[in-house]
Amino acid sequence: MTYTNVTNTANNSVNKNLIVPEVYSGLVREKIAGKVIVSQFAETDTTLVGQPGETLVFPQWTFIGVAADHTPGTKMDTTKLKQKEAKTTIKMVAAPGIEIEDSDNLVAWGNQMNEGVAQQAISMALKLDDDCIDALLTAPVTSVLANDGAVTFDELVEAETLFGDDFNVEDVDAIIIHSCYKKSFINMNGFVNKDMTYVNGDAGIQRNNCIGSFMGVPVVVTDRLVRSGKHPIIILKKGALKIISKEAPFVETARDASLRSTKVYCSDFYAVALMKEDAVVVLKAST
Repeated sequence: MTYTNVTNTANNSVNKNLIVPEVYSGLVREKIAGKVIVSQFAETDTTLVGQPGETLVFPQWTFIGVAADHTPGTKMDTTKLKQKEAKTTIKMVAAPGIEIEDSDNLVAWGNQMNEGVAQQAISMALKLDDDCIDALLTAPVTSVLANDGAVTFDELVEAETLFGDDFNVEDVDAIIIHSCYKKSFINMNGFVNKDMTYVNGDAGIQRNNCIGSFMGVPVVVTDRLVRSGKHPIIILKKGALKIISKEAPFVETARDASLRSTKVYCSDFYAVALMKEDAVVVLKAST
């Protein structure tokens, strides 16, 4: 039997390539926070973290309805404010697993772990944003766009009037649009380009993918905002959306010493809920 000597240098040390799940998980969590667009406007509820149960029941205000024409001298209709019981169920989401071979860090360009963290974080952030968009699009208050992919000043103002007199700029999180609407906003009266503002006090508001503001409300772009080939626009107020977290992003590794490789899996448990039906207006084309 012949034995081959292997020199254990710093460059081929196995320990150098081991992945610590707690560290990796923290890096993923930080990068997710920097990649999300829509879900940055959601409140986070950690009530269920470390607690049994997977369903959260909460009260949800129902919308009283849209204003209607009225004949002077006649009584106006009244309605009682109502709440309904809403439920949301925790679900598991998982980014595609990755495999990092020790040799990759020796012969390939870049740091394999850093790239893995970045790609899994992007994967999780996109899924979280999709879930938030789906929840927001269940809002019953809608306004009509004449053309999908284009919006006018009058259409936006009309949509804002659906909030009634409870529409103060400081209470509104954002107008969320697909990039196909950027041209409409840039050429619109009432729109202030982000590059023309200052990050001082209330003069400029900068968030992920914020291109500017319309009459004081941040305009945020995400190309995740497309459903069935259409591109709705969402106007949401603070407190409209909530993410119920069951745990922080969880990372687990599986080491195969025979191949000197490590598989990394990243998953999360959460639910997304629309908390206030009347805090969201959705603009969409009728055809």
